[in-house]
Amino acid sequence: MMQKIKTGIKGLDRILKGGLIPGRVYVVTGGPGCGKTILALHFLAEGVKNGERVLFITLSESTENIKLNAKSIGINLEGIHFLDLTPSPKLLSFGYVPSSEEVEMDSLKRQTLECFNKIKPTRIVVDSVALLRYLSPNMYQYRIEVLEILKYITKSDATVLLTSESGVEVLDEDIQFVADGVISIERDEFGDFRISVKKYRGSDFIKGAHFMKITNKGLKVYPVLTPKEFSSDFKAERIPSGVPELDKMLNGGIPRGSVTLIIGPAGIGKTTLGLHFLITAAHRGENSALYAFDEDINSILKRCDGINLPAREMVKKGFLSIKAIEPLEYRSEEIINLILKDIKQNNIKFAMIDSLAGYMLSVRGEALTSNLHRICKILTNLGVTV
Repeated sequence: MMQKIKTGIKGLDRILKGGLIPGRVYVVTGGPGCGKTILALHFLAEGVKNGERVLFITLSESTENIKLNAKSIGINLEGIHFLDLTPSPKLLSFGYVPSSEEVEMDSLKRQTLECFNKIKPTRIVVDSVALLRYLSPNMYQYRIEVLEILKYITKSDATVLLTSESGVEVLDEDIQFVADGVISIERDEFGDFRISVKKYRGSDFIKGAHFMKITNKGLKVYPVLTPKEFSSDFKAERIPSGVPELDKMLNGGIPRGSVTLIIGPAGIGKTTLGLHFLITAAHRGENSALYAFDEDINSILKRCDGINLPAREMVKKGFLSIKAIEPLEYRSEEIINLILKDIKQNNIKFAMIDSLAGYMLSVRGEALTSNLHRICKILTNLGVTV
């Protein structure tokens, strides 16, 4: 099995089928503020965690600012070596004529290689490689110098992560061609971040644009999950509702591992009927869960109290869980992962989504039918009755 190194972002490692192949060059592209630097810091922090020497070469933002931003999102930078090659304020001031030493690519290359030879890192980040273009007299010279640096560094089996602005002229195709992998971060039509792997030499990966979120704990990536990834053996049997007349109509109940849609106008008792199935399963000692997108937990429990449904009792005993989810605060990928995590951790056998109208508010950029098929098929593959 091919050895890989973790990026420090679980969802991204899943997309990359385990992480990055060490000793190679990768490019992360994206617009301003999309999380490229945060991704790079996760990558280096993971290296420190594993006892590696790591180096962050910054060309676009001061080390001080990087450290302040990392602290605000809970990324520990202890153990990361920094080489700050950002232009001085004097160099950027209007009318100032810099010396050749201040702008020459040779100077930057010398400082980079000196630092590399001193630290001997196994992980290196260059943020942002696009700015190197401004230190070269022409595009041809820029390409030659950058490729020479990369060739020298990768001889020592260091893994290199380059960041660059997407859609910028200086993101030249030569470097992407030489790179072993290209990871792209873009905003979709709703303003949400999507991360995708455009190229990964020598490895398979999960294709598509995956939801990504910048949180107060760094980057969270939610891979698009597919039903074929999940399977479980379960007994073919019917699950009763606890309402004798209905169970007789259903020939004993609904099949385990199936999907049932309860439809009807507002206030007719759809949620109450669904809760009958959940509570009956809970009485049998099976863990059940209600994922409520329209009501808060207290309202649901009060209504159950009013019609003598022992939902509160089952919640106290731990056989029934009710989770209120605000669909406007989450995207469907987050919700699918949240539900899947809950089902695995708590061995949920019966799950109810209430309601589809509430859930569909979280679905963006994907047809509701295909999204529902995906989540229901994943759950039924695990033997969960929905």
